[in-house]
Amino acid sequence: MTTAGTRPAPTPEALLGAFRRTGNPRDLAALFDATAPDLFRLALHLVPDAATAEDVLQETFLAVMEHAGEYDPGRPALPWLNGVLRNQAGIARRREARRPDPDRVPDRAAPPDPADLAAGAEERAHLHGAMLRLPEPYRGVALLRWRYGLEPAAIAEVRGEPPGTVRSLLHRALRKLKVEMVALPALLLAFRQERGLDLVRSAVLRRAEAASAAAGAGAGAAVVGGILMGTKAGLGVLGAAAAIGIGWWMMRDGEVRGAGSPPDSPPAVLEEAPAKDSPPPPPAPPEPPVDAPSRDAAPPTSGVYSPAMATSVIRVRTRLEGTPPRMRPVRFDADPECGKQQSTAVPEETIVSRDGLLANAVVFVSRGAERWTFRPPEEPVVLDQRGCMYVPHVFTVMAGQPVHIRNSDPVMHNVHGIPRVNREFNRSQLKGAKEIETRFEKAELGIIIKCDVHGWMRSFAGVFDHPFHAVTDGDGSAVLRLPPGEYEVAVWHEKLPAPEAQRVRVGEGATSDAEFRFVVK
Repeated sequence: MTTAGTRPAPTPEALLGAFRRTGNPRDLAALFDATAPDLFRLALHLVPDAATAEDVLQETFLAVMEHAGEYDPGRPALPWLNGVLRNQAGIARRREARRPDPDRVPDRAAPPDPADLAAGAEERAHLHGAMLRLPEPYRGVALLRWRYGLEPAAIAEVRGEPPGTVRSLLHRALRKLKVEMVALPALLLAFRQERGLDLVRSAVLRRAEAASAAAGAGAGAAVVGGILMGTKAGLGVLGAAAAIGIGWWMMRDGEVRGAGSPPDSPPAVLEEAPAKDSPPPPPAPPEPPVDAPSRDAAPPTSGVYSPAMATSVIRVRTRLEGTPPRMRPVRFDADPECGKQQSTAVPEETIVSRDGLLANAVVFVSRGAERWTFRPPEEPVVLDQRGCMYVPHVFTVMAGQPVHIRNSDPVMHNVHGIPRVNREFNRSQLKGAKEIETRFEKAELGIIIKCDVHGWMRSFAGVFDHPFHAVTDGDGSAVLRLPPGEYEVAVWHEKLPAPEAQRVRVGEGATSDAEFRFVVK
C-alpha cells in the first residue's frame, strides 16, 4: 500500500522498457538495483562458485545492453532476464569444461617455491585461528562473513537478527581481529575472492556509459561485448582499492534482499598448499592379461550387469606389518562446541589397526569388470558429520550414484571436496540444514573431503565405474560379491603404499580368499 506523498517503486518491466527506449545508463542502473540480487541468487545455483556467478551476472547485463531491443514490453521482465542469465551461465560452464586439465598440460613455468606456499597456508591458518578465538557473538558472524562469504543481510536471515545488529557485530569483530592481524585487509580478500555486487554494478555502468558515449558518435555497437573485468583476472587491480575501503565495503547498507550466498550454497574455493598428509596416488593400471581365464570358472557373460549374477564371493583381509605410528588424539578444544560432543579422547583415524589387521583400506576389482556395463544405484551413500568427525572415515561409491552429506552436529561445518578428476565443491552446512546431495561422475580413488572450519575432519572417497568395491572393517575384512570368473583385485590406503594387485579366480557359487600386507617402514 502506497502512503500519501510516496510513489510506488518502478516495476522491472517499466525499468527495462525505459532502458530499451532510451539506452540511458541511469535506467540500466535502476534495473540492476531492482533485479541483480534475485538474478545473483539464480546464478549461484547454475555455476560452481560465487566468483563465477558474479561474472555471469555482469555478462547478463552486458547482454541486456546489446539485446534490449529484443525484449517485448508486453511480457514480464524477470523471466526474460532469467533466460538471458541462464544462457550466460551455460556459456560459463562450457568455457570451464574446455579449460585444460593442469595435471595433463606440461607446466613450462618454474615450480612454485614450497616456502611461499607454506607462507600462504600459514597466513590463512593464522586468520582462521584468530576468528575462532573471537568470543561469541563475534565469532559466529565473522566466520559466516569472512570465511564463507555470506553478506550481512544473509547472516541476519540465518541468525534471526536485525541487519543493523549484524553490521555492528561485524564492525566490532573487525576491530578485534585487527589487534592480531597486521595485514588484515589483504588476508580477508584472500578468503573472499568475489568482487561483490557493487563492483559488478560499477563495471556494468562503465560499459553502459562508454556505449552511450560511443553511440553518440555512431559507434555504439563497437564497445559492447567481452568481459571488462572477470573476477579472477581483476583481483590484482581490485586488491589495492578494496584493501583501502574494505571496512566500508563490507559494512555498507546496499547488501539487501539476501544478495549473498544462501546458507547451503558454495562459498569461494580457497587456494591452499598441498596437505602434508595427502593420500598416495592410486595404483597404476595393470598391463593387459596374457593368459586365458581358468577352465574351472564359469565363462563371464557380456552385456548389462545384474546383481543376480553375483553368485560368487572374494573375501579380502588386509594386514599391517611393522609397528604402526601412534595416532595422536584429536584436539577438539579448538571448538568448544565440538569438545562437548566427545566425552573421551578420540585418536586420529589415519591408520587404524588392531592385532595387525588394518581397517579403512579400499578393496576393489582393478580388472575383470570391463566385460559388463553398469547402471549406478539410486540408493544414496550417506556421509555424516557426527561428533565433529566424518562418519565413515572412508567410503566407496559408484560413479553417478548419489552421495548425501548430512550435519548431525549442533555446529556449522563446511564440506570441501577436493578431487583430481571430478568437480571440486565447497558447501557450508549450518546445524539443522538439509542434506547436501552430490555425485561423482568419474572413477577416482582417494578423493579428499574435509571441513575447513575444523581442520581435523577428513574423509576419503573411492569412486568406481563398477559395483565391486568395499572398505575393510575393524577386523581388516571386506567382501566382494561378483559373478564367477577371473579378476584382478587391488587395495588402497590413504597413507600407506599399496601392495601389488593379486589375480583371483572364483567359480560359480564359490568363495576365494585374498590377503594383502601393508608394510610400515
